[in-house]
Amino acid sequence: MLGIVTERDLVRRVLTENREPKTVKMSDVMSAPVVSVSPEEDVVNAAHIMRQRGIRKVVVMDKEDLVGIITINELVRNMKHNIEELGSILYIVGRTWM
Repeated sequence: MLGIVTERDLVRRVLTENREPKTVKMSDVMSAPVVSVSPEEDVVNAAHIMRQRGIRKVVVMDKEDLVGIITINELVRNMKHNIEELGSILYIVGRTWM
């Protein structure tokens, strides 16, 4: 994979620079190299990679095949859900010990 173009790339490299979209090539706005993880990668490590690289998305690759994209927003939502679920479990366990 040569590169990736996100809405953020378009805003930063086309709109804020007042460039004419019809004249801009994808190679001019794409982010490269593409940062990717395998489908077996755990979400904590994916989040660590994003933080370390200062990026908001990682591509999920299964060998040479693109199988998905994970965004920082999806990771936050997932972690928030897990924390809420853990809180509910701890509340129930706490009530049964009283």
